[in-house]
Amino acid sequence: MISRARSPFGGTAWCGFDGRGKPAALAFLASGKVSDSAFPNERPEWIPYDNGSVRYKVKDGTRKLTLSKDKKLLVRENGKVREVWFSGRQPPRVGMAEKKQLKEMFADASKAWVSWEDNTKTVYVFDEKTDKVTITVDDGKPQTVRWESLCAGCIRIGEEAFMVEGDTLERIAPRLTLKQVSKDNLK
Repeated sequence: MISRARSPFGGTAWCGFDGRGKPAALAFLASGKVSDSAFPNERPEWIPYDNGSVRYKVKDGTRKLTLSKDKKLLVRENGKVREVWFSGRQPPRVGMAEKKQLKEMFADASKAWVSWEDNTKTVYVFDEKTDKVTITVDDGKPQTVRWESLCAGCIRIGEEAFMVEGDTLERIAPRLTLKQVSKDNLK
């Protein structure tokens, strides 16, 4: 544990998205309190640690967040959730060029996004001509939903928010990791 005076968290604001893609805010006040939009009536105290993490207790337990090396992202990660918080009061904007790059990355006609977790195969196939995604779980009936870019590095598919993490898509809550594979490997 380190003092709040030496911590990089005091007086900082963070923004992100909840599991449904709705904006969320987080602030570490210099007074030692936390303002978390998920818990509007609570003002817990934050405790910084010298390993670049910060913790605070709310009614659903202790939240531990870790600061990235460039100090622009905060990450909360456990078996059920992977939240990413961006530095500042607004998430980084995405321009038209970035939207086009995202669409080209997702809608590769020869590839699909797949997860094989808990003996369940989940497949997301992005349509190259529209903003639609076909979701199939264990070769059941496919469901088609729309996707949209929320900010640089975050998209919403239907009613769920995902973080773009290199060659993977990470659903915020409940946690799900999708990797891009060739459609030939699905069979």
